[in-house]
Amino acid sequence: MQYTTPMRVALTILVILIVLGGIAVGYLVGVTQKPIPLPGKLPDVELSSLLGKENQLQGLWKVEQILAEDDSGNPKTIVQSAPGATESYFLFEKDHVCTEGILDIHRQPQPCRFYTTYSVKGNTILIDQPSKPAAEGTWAITNNTLEITVTENHKTGKFVLRRLPYEE
Repeated sequence: MQYTTPMRVALTILVILIVLGGIAVGYLVGVTQKPIPLPGKLPDVELSSLLGKENQLQGLWKVEQILAEDDSGNPKTIVQSAPGATESYFLFEKDHVCTEGILDIHRQPQPCRFYTTYSVKGNTILIDQPSKPAAEGTWAITNNTLEITVTENHKTGKFVLRRLPYEE
């Protein structure tokens, strides 16, 4: 039987609980046990890598740049983040995304007026659009920068976003 990553995480937690429970019972009945040595430093593992690649999208992303091809096929900057300018955000929450969010002057997200559904399979993302076919593109995250590339009507656009801290 093959174990998926979530199953491995669940089994690891279960084993830890059993071991800790055994130690507690041992002390309660008066049995002396040696303490279990703990490693000096736990490995740096992002939770998203344990949960699956598509969960890496979850959270708040500030729009840094939007690029689109002009009529000659050259990339043209549509939006560039600038100090003091109104800043936009994307917010991925479970299977919904806000693509039209606005950050206030303190870089806090204003309530999103419109959420739509999206789905991910590998590095492909589908974002539903009202009265239009879903926008299909590819995505990649490098050093807290998310790039989504979408081709529509034979033209390519690119969203460059940077992860911001976010608490639900």
